[in-house]
Amino acid sequence: MYEPHAFATWGGRQLAIFSDAAEVDRERVTRWVQARTAIGAHHSRKVGDPAWAIHLLEQTAEFLAR
Repeated sequence: MYEPHAFATWGGRQLAIFSDAAEVDRERVTRWVQARTAIGAHHSRKVGDPAWAIHLLEQTAEFLAR
């Protein structure tokens, strides 16, 4: 099962490392990832991917919106 708190720790650190290395604004990277996960969820629904995969993408996009 997807644990939002686990993502917050791991995912937040990964986004920070990437944005620092790429010399890109961290907020911009976060919003880009949020947009890509929302698009991914939409595409997954369209092609009939498993519910757990869609849920993971939706939860990630929602978490990043905070």
